[in-house]
Amino acid sequence: MRARSEDMHKFVVKNLICLHGKWTRNSLTFVCTFFDMNDIIIAATTKTPSVKFSSDGYLELRGRSIPENSLDFYKPLFEWVESYVNGAKPETIVHIQLEYFNTASSKCLLDLFRRLENVGSKVAIHWYYEQDDEDMLEAGEDYEAIVNVPFKMIEVEG
Repeated sequence: MRARSEDMHKFVVKNLICLHGKWTRNSLTFVCTFFDMNDIIIAATTKTPSVKFSSDGYLELRGRSIPENSLDFYKPLFEWVESYVNGAKPETIVHIQLEYFNTASSKCLLDLFRRLENVGSKVAIHWYYEQDDEDMLEAGEDYEAIVNVPFKMIEVEG
């Protein structure tokens, strides 16, 4: 591959797809965002949640979601869910355990949940919130009222 400017690139390397690689002069740097053709795993950063989307029907977002560009972060997740729809397992459980998310991430979460409405099999969203975090509980209840996917509110100790 030829070195390019600082543009983001998507390319395949032995069945792995790099979604957030950046070309610099003669080298390529990575931001821990690889997934194979079935699963996606992204390590958490100080601004982005960890992601574990498995083709066996287990999906998880955990941590903080305040990326500089939410759409850049969530777009690969949208694409993964759209692909997953075609071969979804009979049951899909989505675990959302976010300590904080910004407004842009809120919109992306809604877009993600709307895509999950199309899975066609049994889907449930487990929304985790700390016992004293009424805002996070309320956010989960708001999503539950908007999308046609059942939510289970799960209180955890802070």
